[in-house]
Amino acid sequence: MGVTELGYLGLGVSDLEAWKTFARDILALEVVDENEGDRCYLRMDYWHHRMVLHRERSDDLAYLGFRVAGPDEFLAMQKQLADAGIEFRVGSLVTGAGGLGHCIIRQRDPEAATRFYQALGMRGGVEYKFGVGARTLQLRFMHCNERDHSVAWGIGSPDKRLNHIMLEVDNFDDVGLTQDLVRKAKIPVHIQLGKHSNDHMVSFYFRSPSGFAIEVGTGARPATHQSEYYSEDVYGHAPEEGGF
Repeated sequence: MGVTELGYLGLGVSDLEAWKTFARDILALEVVDENEGDRCYLRMDYWHHRMVLHRERSDDLAYLGFRVAGPDEFLAMQKQLADAGIEFRVGSLVTGAGGLGHCIIRQRDPEAATRFYQALGMRGGVEYKFGVGARTLQLRFMHCNERDHSVAWGIGSPDKRLNHIMLEVDNFDDVGLTQDLVRKAKIPVHIQLGKHSNDHMVSFYFRSPSGFAIEVGTGARPATHQSEYYSEDVYGHAPEEGGF
């Protein structure tokens, strides 16, 4: 039994109005405001939403929501988590084959995180080992469907849980047009245009109103379901303001 995709995520944001403008004018997402006051929703496909923006001061990840195939699998997952000794509660929030995209988060205990996501039926391992200054970073990627990874860790600020969120578009022109919008709005670019070695995504990274990065990319290949290791990207992805 395993999850099928990263279905949605929740963000705590200190400036909700800035996020609405950023989501609409830069990310081209539909902002769904249902007059709840403390939150709004971001739509990117046929689901009601893929992101929930909560008005609060953390400017960080609040939660991740993974989907399963149906109600029977939902009950089976509850038993699977209980058997693994993982605490959970059944909530009431309802949310492309690859899901929302992916995110990189900080984990204080990488091995415990690996066991947790394996309990959700995900698989993966360390794919990148590369040097940043005197440090060697080892990025671990976990996947549950055709996307190379839905969640990963091994890099990030010590005071933020969320490093970045990736949104995939279906053509290179949309990446270039987004880059023009970002530059015109004078939004800081963290990592310049380049191509990843693992998923072959052509992308760039820029700052969100909450400080963590958004990656917009295209052209990712499906997961290979085998171990591959890289020390650098195919090309580009040079750090700019904030960088790594």
